[in-house]
Amino acid sequence: MGNMPHPPTIPTHAPTHHSHSSPTHPLRLFPQGMKWFCDQLHTRGLLCGIYTGYAPMVCNFQNGSWGHETTDAQTFASWGVDFVKNDYCYNAGDSFEAGAAGAFRKMRDALNATGRRMVYAIHGKQTQFWPTYYTGSPLIANSWRMGGDIEGPMKPSWAGVLRLIDSEAGSNITELSGPNAWNDCDMMVCGQGLTDTEDRAHISMWAMLASPMIIGYDLRKKSNITIALLSHPGIVAISQDPLGRQATLVEHVELAPAPANNAEADHEEAMHGGAPPKTSPSPPTSWCLGEVGDSGRPVKVVPCDNTTGAASRWSYNNATAQLVLTSGALAGSCLALPTLPSPAGGGDNPTALALTSCATGGHGWVFSDELGFTGLLHASVAKQKEMGCVNLWQCDPHSVVVYWPCKPAHVGTCGSVNEVWRLRPDGMLQSSVVGVAPPPPPPPPPPAEATQVWRRPLSHPPGAVAVCLLNRGSTVANISFTFSEVGLGPTQRADVRDVWAGSSVTATAGRYGAVVAGHAAEVFVLTPTS
Repeated sequence: MGNMPHPPTIPTHAPTHHSHSSPTHPLRLFPQGMKWFCDQLHTRGLLCGIYTGYAPMVCNFQNGSWGHETTDAQTFASWGVDFVKNDYCYNAGDSFEAGAAGAFRKMRDALNATGRRMVYAIHGKQTQFWPTYYTGSPLIANSWRMGGDIEGPMKPSWAGVLRLIDSEAGSNITELSGPNAWNDCDMMVCGQGLTDTEDRAHISMWAMLASPMIIGYDLRKKSNITIALLSHPGIVAISQDPLGRQATLVEHVELAPAPANNAEADHEEAMHGGAPPKTSPSPPTSWCLGEVGDSGRPVKVVPCDNTTGAASRWSYNNATAQLVLTSGALAGSCLALPTLPSPAGGGDNPTALALTSCATGGHGWVFSDELGFTGLLHASVAKQKEMGCVNLWQCDPHSVVVYWPCKPAHVGTCGSVNEVWRLRPDGMLQSSVVGVAPPPPPPPPPPAEATQVWRRPLSHPPGAVAVCLLNRGSTVANISFTFSEVGLGPTQRADVRDVWAGSSVTATAGRYGAVVAGHAAEVFVLTPTS
């Protein structure tokens, strides 16, 4: 792949395949086509990014690129795509996960064969199937994810930012970072709910760590402060320094790990092939099917009392065996029958719930005692009931409901088991499952004494080093370092420049320090003078 700068990208809709043809775009989202959309981004000085997955499905159960790498790559190139994210979802220890490394390589070769310069980013994981994920990724992609997902647009947190920084500090593979090869901390969540001070620290550390500066931010809702932070010339210069070296932690105060957002960590493990999610010891006892949309987005369970989300409402047509939606903008639609893939090698294949026109589809849903479970909700069409139960994909506050292969299993838990549903008099579809955890409380702040010093060697000015003073805690801290700790000689003289302020400061006898606010970072560039 070409040596391209870190691009700001706009994630787009995952492609869908029809009869093994090329990916198509949903007309509702992109009525003028993907090429037009990418062209519009290019005229605005942006690059066009797109998302896919190595397996038959991506994390939201839309189709991935497994077996279609060449077709997808050629289509992406024809659209003018500049950045391709290939995700690591649909993992169950099966033949797909065992073939992940090979699938990522196939997409690399397919992208290179198009002749178009596209940055290739992958999200894999070091597992028994892929023990060389970290050391081998520089031979496969331009960037590779190092940790879990940063909290998304609805709930960014300081703890989530620190969790990704910690994944870099503990990786011991900083030497892999360099031109055209980047350890990826995940997209940035600046402008989505962190304070301006936290945003500045977040951007500072992504620049120091040479992580791709991918803007996970709706530019239509831009604020002048966020744009100024993202485009600060001194910070961008550190991020884009040609040497490409990643910062390392040079002074590590003993501190507790960043407080985990357990729900987010569990979701990450479940969607990217890790351990089963944890459950709450005291879960709510009444959960109902949430709202169902028209675009295949994941459907969740919500408390039946509607305290944290609206439950959908349904009626059952005995004559046609249809489940008819009676609530929301799409009332009058029917629950579509499952269409589950049957990939070579078997394995469980969940797909997202979807709606269809009652005039043409959705016939054949039954509540039965098949497999010994009264209330099993499945399709009665021949050969569908073995592959078409409505079940829970995972037990956590996300609680995604999917079409799942029917199988004899214990009812009352979730994760690849049959589920029992009851159509209540009020029209809600109530689940019998237990173990669905309530949303966790906000994580506590990091300890006040948690301060760190990071150093990153630069190519310009010659011999210069960038230093970031990071205050993880919530109270003001005085953070200092010696020149020798950051790679300069003990008697070395140096000019010290405050990057964010854009001004020079005075250092004393080979040492410098600064007062750093809580949840903040200050960045300096030291340039040797003799």
